[in-house]
Amino acid sequence: MFSSNPLILFLGLVSFGIFFYLLRIRASKNQIESFENKKRMNWSWLWLRYGKDKSKSKEEVNNLIKEVNDEISNNKNTIIIFCENSKSSALRPVIDNAKRKFKNGGIIVLGSKKDNKISYLVGVTDNLTKVIGADDIALYASSVSNGKGGGGRKDFAQSGGDLIDETDQKNKILKFITDKLD
Repeated sequence: MFSSNPLILFLGLVSFGIFFYLLRIRASKNQIESFENKKRMNWSWLWLRYGKDKSKSKEEVNNLIKEVNDEISNNKNTIIIFCENSKSSALRPVIDNAKRKFKNGGIIVLGSKKDNKISYLVGVTDNLTKVIGADDIALYASSVSNGKGGGGRKDFAQSGGDLIDETDQKNKILKFITDKLD
């Protein structure tokens, strides 16, 4: 099967090496061409943030930000809103915006509903994290929703579970927050 002649073995190895070197050069050229191709831009960050219909989701997020800002301007310091079919990554800017807008501290809980499931995003301003943490609220929201848990930091956390009764879940989370703040 293999030749015992060292010259033939050497030539075989050299030709084998040259073959793979040329394959590598060809692959590198294809990669470079794909980066230089003007038509093929990397829009993956936009896809991840806003999903399939970018303009619709962006509009929904902007409407949600307006709704949250209206609640804050009415001097509410605890906001709980459930949204339909929103990606968690698209809701993160809403949490960040609300935390900046709260004057004397506040808590925001956003729930993204999809197919009888819910994902919670919880934000707590820094001045309230010693009293109640976002991770505590996320764990409680998960337990109310028959979830397996959640977690994060004291100022931002996530969890999930089943959407059982939207009004009841909102009320239980609100009661948990107000009990901790009193």
